[in-house]
Amino acid sequence: MDILPRASGIYQITCASTGKIYIGSAINLRRRWQLHLIGLRSGRHVNRHLQNAWIKYGEASFQFEVVEFTEPSTLLNREQYWLDKTKAYARCNGFNLFKIAGSPLGSKHSDATREKMSRARRGRSFGPLSVAHRAAVSAGLKGRKLSEETRRCMSDAQRGKKRTFTREHCEKLSVVQRGKPHPLKYWIVTSPLGVEYEVSSLQRFCREHDLTRSMMVYVAQGRFERYKGWKCRYK
Repeated sequence: MDILPRASGIYQITCASTGKIYIGSAINLRRRWQLHLIGLRSGRHVNRHLQNAWIKYGEASFQFEVVEFTEPSTLLNREQYWLDKTKAYARCNGFNLFKIAGSPLGSKHSDATREKMSRARRGRSFGPLSVAHRAAVSAGLKGRKLSEETRRCMSDAQRGKKRTFTREHCEKLSVVQRGKPHPLKYWIVTSPLGVEYEVSSLQRFCREHDLTRSMMVYVAQGRFERYKGWKCRYK
């Protein structure tokens, strides 16, 4: 572990017993391997294929090695190159879950998983929406354009309404905001495959990666462990 650098690059985890590999990329290679070890040793690694092999063949059968060093800006491109070259996403070759670097696009749920999801939805009551559900609905509505008739109806409904705050309301808002820490400028966002990004504009980053900003903030606050496989924390 001590000889691993903290540089960014592409890495490979090899199971000597089967010859299967896992391809990944990280800004900090040493930290990334530490995170893999924490998940695997605790039996809670996000990659079920890698976890099952770890349990079956033991820690001694696995080796972590650096494939190449590269700049953070080219990590995903180089990871995709090695995924295409090794076909580590094919079950006969490796443990990767997805064909596209840093994205779950193209993945399919197994029949057993779909059945579990179906059973979980059966009999669900239509009560108040959860925070996650409201965020998902909000994300689905973004980008929709309202018709002229709809906008006119909304305008007519709001016409004549006064938006004034009473002194009591202002004092309540002041009390709620008092003592809250100032928003931090940078965020550290980690993709489902372990790629770390230093983000200054979380809103723009979420828009580019089809994520909901509010959900990522909840993850950073510790209210959720992850969102769509992504993690987020304050720098």
